[in-house]
Amino acid sequence: MRAAPTIEIQADLRGGWWIAAWLLWAMAALAWAGTLVWHIQADGLPGLDGPLGTWLLVGFGGLGVLTAAVTALWHARQHPAQLRWTGTEWRCTLPGHWQVRETEGEPGQVDTVIDVGDAMLLRWESEPTDGRRRRRVWLPVARSSQGSAWHPLRVALRQTAAPAEGPLV
Repeated sequence: MRAAPTIEIQADLRGGWWIAAWLLWAMAALAWAGTLVWHIQADGLPGLDGPLGTWLLVGFGGLGVLTAAVTALWHARQHPAQLRWTGTEWRCTLPGHWQVRETEGEPGQVDTVIDVGDAMLLRWESEPTDGRRRRRVWLPVARSSQGSAWHPLRVALRQTAAPAEGPLV
């Protein structure tokens, strides 16, 4: 079997990944608000009894969650991670975050977490070096944004995948 060619991709939140990220944040905000309302109805909060206090807490909390979501999604879109297969190892660069030269990247391993054919969610994890803990980056990739690099990416992922443990049922 031939080795996978060297490739370089840019993980970004386009198409369905953008929608999925927003839905995930919306569900988190709703879960938070529902839990808060339940606690208020069950126990009440001193000084904030009544519907106005409940809506103020939910409103300000939801505004905080929404602000964090917008900031995180904007940053992910402005500074997409770059993943590179050198033929022997995976390297990841996260512009604006790590003190690693842009052309080099940091070595690590890549796992395919979700694969739905035209889109994948990859997890890159760094090698522990110099007493640092491992870094982990989640990389959403879609066929529509990768063009001709899609097939070589899938080949490289398949060749470097760890064998499954235990029986597959």
